[in-house]
Amino acid sequence: MAESEIVRVVQEGFGRRRDKLTELLLAIPLDSKDLYGQAGLVRLSAGVDLPGVNKHLAWVAGWFDHPHPTGRDHKGEVDFTALRLARALAQFRDRLEPATIEAIERFFLTRDFESMYPSENHALQFHAARLVAAQALIDRRFEAYGRSGNELVEIDGGWIKRFIRFRARQGWGEFDSTGYLAVDMESLLTVYDLAKDDGLRRMTGDMSNLLLADMAVDMVGGVLAGAHGRSYEIGLLNTTLSPTYPMLHLYFGQGDGNMIQDCRPVECLLSNFRPDDIVVDIAVNRRRQYVNRERKHLHRLSDTLPEVIGDGSIRKYTWWDPSFAIGAVQRQDPYEVGSPDAWYARHQQVEWELVLAGSPPVSIFTHHPGKSETHRYWTGDNCCECGSFFQNGPAVVAVYRITAKQPLQHIHAHLPRKQLDEVVQQGGWVFFRRGEVYGGLWAADGWRWTTEGEHADREMISGPVNGIVCQAGTAEEFDSFQSFQQRLAAAAIRFDARSVSLEYDSPGHGKLRVDADGGRFLNDRPADLDYPTWDSPYLKSAWDSGLVELTKDGRRLVLDFRQ
Repeated sequence: MAESEIVRVVQEGFGRRRDKLTELLLAIPLDSKDLYGQAGLVRLSAGVDLPGVNKHLAWVAGWFDHPHPTGRDHKGEVDFTALRLARALAQFRDRLEPATIEAIERFFLTRDFESMYPSENHALQFHAARLVAAQALIDRRFEAYGRSGNELVEIDGGWIKRFIRFRARQGWGEFDSTGYLAVDMESLLTVYDLAKDDGLRRMTGDMSNLLLADMAVDMVGGVLAGAHGRSYEIGLLNTTLSPTYPMLHLYFGQGDGNMIQDCRPVECLLSNFRPDDIVVDIAVNRRRQYVNRERKHLHRLSDTLPEVIGDGSIRKYTWWDPSFAIGAVQRQDPYEVGSPDAWYARHQQVEWELVLAGSPPVSIFTHHPGKSETHRYWTGDNCCECGSFFQNGPAVVAVYRITAKQPLQHIHAHLPRKQLDEVVQQGGWVFFRRGEVYGGLWAADGWRWTTEGEHADREMISGPVNGIVCQAGTAEEFDSFQSFQQRLAAAAIRFDARSVSLEYDSPGHGKLRVDADGGRFLNDRPADLDYPTWDSPYLKSAWDSGLVELTKDGRRLVLDFRQ
């Protein structure tokens, strides 16, 4: 089938995929587990059980009037609720009963529905919800903000435009998050569908295309692969449970639709937005290996939309193959001395990850496990900043130096061996195979399998001062799994525990060295990490330019976010 025909089939199949995902949401009961009203909103759109939906949405609108179902602070994720109520009021008002309308209007007009968390996704979601609510209540006064709807439309519309321009220039701070990029998409689509400002609608449409293209170039087997900001255990241990998995399946037909349990990014199901053909072409018609280099703004909680932009950034590298993808954070700048945001460094961050395509897809990574509410066991670091990472091609090297104050004095690897065809342990190496994709994971301190409890057969433990190597390859490159093992086992690896430095002569991809003090060297020369905002064969943008170019087989789409 020609590539253009594949794009046409994917685009035409959107409706069928949407209907199937909608059925999953229609099966969710309207109870306290539908915390933000997502299942209620889908029923409202479908015109199903309107009396029950009205009762449920009135309960959702009473967010502050009843105990939080999970015992959390009401000011935490209130903006998630606000986004659904805003769409219900603006788009489906004719299906709402007077009592439900009154409850929703009371929520917006009398309550402060801005989250206590000022992170990127919360900030965008709040301004998107308030913009749409303000349009619907244009002449009313929003008591918590001391402004009329008309005034808030101007304030929030301007904020969203500045926010989009900045993210186009320097990328998303919660970079490649398998959870929060879906939330960002929901906010963008709410504005795209319901904003009355045509310029703002065009900008959100352009940013929606860019966000999807940004994910597409790192996607393999329907999974957003490589290093991530803001990740959660549920999506790391089972990639099909991350919110981006059903979203990427919906837009691109990628992944296994039969593995999807629900589709929480409901705005994707309700929106009129469809990605540009070139975005779909990039997502579904890549055949050759390539490198994707990216640079992302260093996210500051105290200044989500910086007026004075700091120099800090994250450099990120991904090696893509049709059957696997592996990526790492090459460098992360420190926060300024005394910065109130320093605690946020590497918050819920996956520093490197290898994803093997297939059903189910397999995620493999190492890190220092956390032991707190926000830095959980599989989303660790615990504000330690104890690792340094470097990658070239499909080879990653890392060093760890866990400080004595950390509650857990080890690192661990996620390697679900029951989902692999072969696993062979040899010295410091654990080699694994899935189909014709091979991988090797080496630790200077060796690996010890967890054999009991919930992490049995998926976790390997190693020491707190350590060096790690991971390299992946295919049968085409190495002929056989046995040959792959022999070549990696014979490769020179030098780890110095005192200086905490690691050097690896990777078969086929040069000599990599990483030091705990931040040095990264390729073939004995300092690595060039001065990356653009986006740099792959399909997506390019100079750092801080706001001018983005998408290319595929001679076709080009230019997205211009400059003032």
